[in-house]
Amino acid sequence: TRYKLKFILFFFLFSGWVGAPLIALLGINAAYAGVVLAKSWMIVEERWPELKENCRYPYSAIGSKAYGPKTRAIVSLCLHTNLIGSCVVVLLLCAQIIHDLTAHHFNICFCYWILIIAAIICPFLFFETPKEFWPAAALALGTTSIAVCVILWEMYKDHISGDFSHVRYPQPSLKTFFLTFGTIMFAYGATASFPTFQNDMRKRHKFPTAVIIAFIVLLALYIPIASVGYYVYGDLVEENVILTLEDGLNKTVIEILMASHLFFAFLLLANAPIQEIESWLKIPNGFNVKRLATRILVLLFIVFLGETIPSFGKILNLIGGSAIALLSFVFPPMFYMKLCSMNDPQWPKRNISAWEKLWLLQVIIIGIIGGSAGTLSALYEILSPKAFIAPCYINLNCK
Repeated sequence: TRYKLKFILFFFLFSGWVGAPLIALLGINAAYAGVVLAKSWMIVEERWPELKENCRYPYSAIGSKAYGPKTRAIVSLCLHTNLIGSCVVVLLLCAQIIHDLTAHHFNICFCYWILIIAAIICPFLFFETPKEFWPAAALALGTTSIAVCVILWEMYKDHISGDFSHVRYPQPSLKTFFLTFGTIMFAYGATASFPTFQNDMRKRHKFPTAVIIAFIVLLALYIPIASVGYYVYGDLVEENVILTLEDGLNKTVIEILMASHLFFAFLLLANAPIQEIESWLKIPNGFNVKRLATRILVLLFIVFLGETIPSFGKILNLIGGSAIALLSFVFPPMFYMKLCSMNDPQWPKRNISAWEKLWLLQVIIIGIIGGSAGTLSALYEILSPKAFIAPCYINLNCK
């Protein structure tokens, strides 16, 4: 699961009820793209066995073997934009939740919470690969699942006890629809990390099955909370749905669970770009001073971005419409079809059926159209003078 469920609901506000089938369609497309990406990595390992044992950047390696070194550079750029940007979103969202949770007890600015949470995260970044902190993934899933159940219960209580006769369901415009297209793509942005996780597995051939199960769980979380939440709150929903709920014990439990989830999600997201940066710098495996310095500098860069653009929604839409659209929807089918079409006497032949090619092509087309429109809409929002929010180091947010 991902922290994205908190703004999946906000997506409905600008897409209307068409958001539900769109969430499902993009979820199915992202799942299929994840499966073929996993198959692509197995093909690469089969043809180039030297990559099996020591490859810190499997996604980039897939692009390189499919289309050459220039593609590898493009994939690396997208990968870093996606995962570093996602880390910024997670950090900001975690700070927002903790700030709301502690507002009645501590007078600490939101901008300061960003620094505090980063300091707490720092020691945990020194684990080498995801296999060294697999409990983080299990805890992230557990905390999110419990939180979703509690959120749905709170929504039900609000619906039966409150007066929602004034709730409106605004008609989406083309501009707002494409703006939030980036949001829904962001919700399926985990694909960028899949090759790294697969590379750490002993039974890598089972990873496609794990991808399918993961996306079934995602859809089971996303669609109910988005549909029920939009039905109950309509245009009253906040960018972070947790802030829409009534204050009380259940809301406090939800905030604690989601803050815990975000903490663990940050560790998983940050690992892939950190490993590739360490590979560029030729930093040896194992704990050493160079690794320590590199990971601290990456964390400081993430903190700087968060303090510069303290509105996570704007970053989310931009990343979702650009880097994630490419990494989760466009590149996987492209690389898979290219690898399957390559011939060598020593390689087993791989054929793709006509219907599978058609499906892969529609995944690519939807990814390109939705990603392009979402990116342009997000840039318009970010550059709009009315939408400007001063950086934390200029104007502290102590609300």
